[in-house]
Amino acid sequence: MKIRAWFFLASLTAAGCGSSGPSSIPQADACNQAAKSACGKIYGCQPTLATALFGTQDACETMILSSCGSSGFQCAATQTYHGDKAEMCKDQFTALSCDTLIATALSANGTVSLSGAFASITASVPVCGQICTTP
Repeated sequence: MKIRAWFFLASLTAAGCGSSGPSSIPQADACNQAAKSACGKIYGCQPTLATALFGTQDACETMILSSCGSSGFQCAATQTYHGDKAEMCKDQFTALSCDTLIATALSANGTVSLSGAFASITASVPVCGQICTTP
């Protein structure tokens, strides 16, 4: 289902966007925090649809955690992780209005494209694209 793909993408976009401190997120905790933040936002924006797609909020979080794999959120081997950018991403992502978040992820014809949603969300919250950088 294309909507499910968008929710998955939104979750992955938020993968580094959690909160464990006042100004920085440890990389080891990024996936856990992303699951809580993304699912909280999804259920806060579209609870009926979210429930239809995932069942419970806990099930949504479990799906996101499983997408991170056994090693959790990781930048590529040649990249550097920035916990301060992850914190800013989380703050800006969770501050998006529900209308903006949904509109950002939808393509012109009202369907969801995983790559299109990623590009749109990253454009709306540019700091999320700066969590992992190449030195």
